Amino acid sequence: MESFKAELQFLADAQGRRLSKTFTPDGTHAYPQTTFFNQRIVEVDLTIESVMAALQDASAAGACFVRGIVNDRQAQGIRRLKGKVIARHETRLQCFDTDHFILPDFTGDRLDIEQVSRAVMAELGLTCSFIAQFSSSHGLKGHEVCLHIYVLTQEAHSDKALRTWAKTKNAEYHARYPQVAPAGKVVDPALFCDNQIHYIADPIFKGVADPLEERPRWAVIKGEYEFWSGPPALPPVQRRERLKGVRCGADAFREQVGKLAAGEMPDGVHAAVLEAAKSGSKTGLSAEEIIAVLAPAAHDGAIKAGREDALDRLAGGEVEKSVCLLYTSPSPRDGLLSRM
Repeated sequence: MESFKAELQFLADAQGRRLSKTFTPDGTHAYPQTTFFNQRIVEVDLTIESVMAALQDASAAGACFVRGIVNDRQAQGIRRLKGKVIARHETRLQCFDTDHFILPDFTGDRLDIEQVSRAVMAELGLTCSFIAQFSSSHGLKGHEVCLHIYVLTQEAHSDKALRTWAKTKNAEYHARYPQVAPAGKVVDPALFCDNQIHYIADPIFKGVADPLEERPRWAVIKGEYEFWSGPPALPPVQRRERLKGVRCGADAFREQVGKLAAGEMPDGVHAAVLEAAKSGSKTGLSAEEIIAVLAPAAHDGAIKAGREDALDRLAGGEVEKSVCLLYTSPSPRDGLLSRM
């Protein structure tokens, strides 16, 4: 039987700190603010068991995981910059992260990782094998499910296809449970980005009881299939030629896009992107066309300006969110909100 291999990219704090969340009696301490990372690429067999072993080793070492692969495999003390330092990688390992998520109909043991993770997979309509990991806050936020699920796919898939699938699943979830808070997500789309950190190290408890002290945080759960077939293929996008002809506000939009691409963000990336989006909304361009122009410009500008904070916000969908603020109701012109 042919054996397939996979490369997993792990990052560790260059100062040697564990990339863990800490819980103390006076409140939660966030993950360490890390600017420079040491990196290690691990080759594993493309099986659930081999991937699980590599993830647990990295977790025990206090490291984190990213989807991309560093350009310079010998480099250490790197910054986590998309494209410039960490490039796209045709990975077949996909991570799903729940966010402010509850299971309204769940009646089982909320500290049992197999019961909880199987319920989440049923919510997603998936029956493949997977790795489950309770993330740091599980058991500390009432009925909220704090969970990572790792699945293997039959082939690599684009970040855009995975984000679109995640948004569709979240919309279906809210349609079934309209009483759930809007922030609840079965799958957080923000993780589908080359340089987005996946925090996998177990939390640290100081003077606070660990609700999972006697329970496993990790599990391999066998399903009907070894691999997930992946998200549906995206339909081809037919784009109009951008910024050509007579359109109201086109000159202002060009100017704002140019400033973004040059890294001019004096009031932060949110203000810069929102201002450019406002200009774009006056040109007659659809929401998708505005995003297609702003996203690469903002990304290039953040790299040029060395703004890692901006890259983090862009990876979390800053451009899409800003454009959505200006298109508060669906229309034939954009058709975006129905898919977000």
